[in-house]
Amino acid sequence: MEGLRFCRGQVDLPLYQIDATLLPFHNYFEIIGMFDVLEHIEDDERVLRECRAALKEQGRLILTVPACPALWGPFDELSHHRRRYTHRNLCEKLEHAGFAVEWASHFMFFLFPVIYVLRTLKKRFGRARVDTSERVPSDLRIIPILNPLSLHLLRLEKLLMRYVGLPYGTSLLVVARRV
Repeated sequence: MEGLRFCRGQVDLPLYQIDATLLPFHNYFEIIGMFDVLEHIEDDERVLRECRAALKEQGRLILTVPACPALWGPFDELSHHRRRYTHRNLCEKLEHAGFAVEWASHFMFFLFPVIYVLRTLKKRFGRARVDTSERVPSDLRIIPILNPLSLHLLRLEKLLMRYVGLPYGTSLLVVARRV
């Protein structure tokens, strides 16, 4: 509710808190956006079916999820993730729920090798179990000097993604159409 109250203070639009496994809409939306939501829900396939039912004919679902199960680590646990997706298993779930995947690509492509190496080293040489309160600062720390570099890399990815889907990254972006 805290997040909803904050958003209501930012925009003059109706905003609601609802259960994504029981959407109260049918054939209602042209577009649904789910950005880093699906990985938090136990029954992700049910949510995809609910989104399909809430979309109008030929409506689009745009979603992002964390990718690459090999990257699973304390950050995912702190974020209350249930899973990380592969390109294949996310597209299969979407198709099973009644969507046609129109476009899919990984992103955070250039940062993937760095994150992969750091998480692999942490798994191998880090402490097996650390109190969550001790992990938060290191896993969520923002390093200001890296922000401009990261922004430039993401802009380059955006340019590349106009022409080709990226073969790997820490996240997936998918556009799927209700069929």
